[in-house]
Amino acid sequence: MKKIPPGVISVIGYIDPDLIALNEYVDGNERSSFKEELKKLGFKYISVSQKIKRQNQILIASKGHHKKGDISPPNYDESAITNFLHIIFSEQNLEVVGLRPPAYKKPAELKDYWKEL
Repeated sequence: MKKIPPGVISVIGYIDPDLIALNEYVDGNERSSFKEELKKLGFKYISVSQKIKRQNQILIASKGHHKKGDISPPNYDESAITNFLHIIFSEQNLEVVGLRPPAYKKPAELKDYWKEL
C-alpha cells in the first residue's frame, strides 16, 4: 500500500468535482484520514470495490447520495473483481461504473477479460 500524496486532496478541492473515481486504490485502516479529508470536501458518500488480498480496488466518492449497484464485475480472476465498482444515483437516474482492466501479461488473458466484461 503506497501513501497517497497530500497534494491529491488539494487538487480534488481545487477542481471541485461532484464525483471522483480512483483506480489503483487500496483500502485499509491507513486510508481513514484520506476518507475524512474527502468528507471535509463534501464527499459524504464513499464506496469501495471488494477487497481481496494484494489487489487494487476502485474508490468512488460523491457529494450526492449514491448506493452500490447490482452489476457484477467480471469473474475472470481476483483482479477483475476488485477493479470494478457499480454505483447508482437514484434521484438523478444515473449509473456509474468505475473499472480498470488489470495488467495481464498475456494478450489472450486481456482478450478473455474483455470478452467477459
